Amino acid sequence: GCGQRLQQDDLLRIKCVEDRPQIVGARTSLPGRSAYVCPSEGCVRAAGKGRRLQRTLRREFKRGDVEGLIEELICKLR
Repeated sequence: GCGQRLQQDDLLRIKCVEDRPQIVGARTSLPGRSAYVCPSEGCVRAAGKGRRLQRTLRREFKRGDVEGLIEELICKLR
């Protein structure tokens, strides 16, 4: 990502829900690991490259699930 330091509330939070990556609210209380992404298109695209998201969440996802999530995040940013 960009390396910028932001408050946790200003970041997008991604969590594994029912074996798929999902966008969740910053204050949502769910067990397990979360990935926080800067709300810029470049950082969102970088999070979807390679296996970064899977490595952070320590889960395997179908490629289509990750690509769908990235496109959904980018649409929300526009």
